[in-house]
Amino acid sequence: MRWNYLFPVAGIFICLLEIGYPFFIWNDKTRKIWLICICGMHFAIGVTMGMYLFALIMIILNIAAFGPGLVADSAKQLFVHRQASHA
Repeated sequence: MRWNYLFPVAGIFICLLEIGYPFFIWNDKTRKIWLICICGMHFAIGVTMGMYLFALIMIILNIAAFGPGLVADSAKQLFVHRQASHA
């Protein structure tokens, strides 16, 4: 398997992810997937480049800024689903 194309494709993907961040993170429909992608990107940066502190801080800041609404919505949906199944 040839890895020559991995880094250019990954670089383009990261550029598109970062450029689309301000547009898609504010949209409720795309926020969850975009937050997962951004956290995954920072995790990969931490693992591959050894920038653990940077990755951890960026993941924490992204989850603190955009994660609470997602957790509350998921918990609310779970609670409603449980009530409906017991009724």
